[in-house]
Amino acid sequence: MSNRLHLLLLIATAGSYSIVVIGLIALGAHVNRGVLRILKALELLKSI
Repeated sequence: MSNRLHLLLLIATAGSYSIVVIGLIALGAHVNRGVLRILKALELLKSI
């Protein structure tokens, strides 16, 4: 194996993991928004 191959593998691995991390952050934001919406709906129901 040459140094160029190692560099290519490093870049490919970093790219793959960064896509996964960005997806997890987006999923967390989406879930957080959904939970906040449900809590707001429950507060509105409680005030009726």
